[in-house]
Amino acid sequence: MNNVIKIILQNDITNTSIQILNDDCLIHIFLQLSIVDRIRIERVCKRWKALSLESWHSVKRLDLSYSMWGFLPALLKYREITTCTIRKVLLRCGLYLNEINLSNATVNVHHSTLHSTLTIVGKLCPNLQK
Repeated sequence: MNNVIKIILQNDITNTSIQILNDDCLIHIFLQLSIVDRIRIERVCKRWKALSLESWHSVKRLDLSYSMWGFLPALLKYREITTCTIRKVLLRCGLYLNEINLSNATVNVHHSTLHSTLTIVGKLCPNLQK
C-alpha cells in the first residue's frame, strides 16, 4: 500500500510542477525576475536556458541600479557589478535594447575601466536611443 501512495504523491508533484507550464508562461515569469536570477535560471535545465535566452529578446530597457540586479540592501557593500558582468548581460540583450538607464547606476567602474565599459555598451547595443 505504501508504494501506491508514493506513486500517487509523485504523480501529484509532477502534475503541479512548474514544468507543466508552457513556454510563453515561463518566459513571462522569467521576465519578472531580477537580472541575477535570470542568469541563474539558465543553469536549471536546457529548456530553461533556452527560454531564458529567448526572454532577453523582449528587454528593451535596462536599468543598472542595484534593485534591478536583485542584490539585498544589506549586502550592497560586498557586491560589485563589474564590466565583465555587464558584458554578460549585454551579450544576452544588447541587440534588443533601446535604452540603458545609467542615472542610478551603482556599477563599480573606475576611470581605468570606464572606457572599456562604454566601448562594450557601444559594440553590443547598436539600437540604443537613450
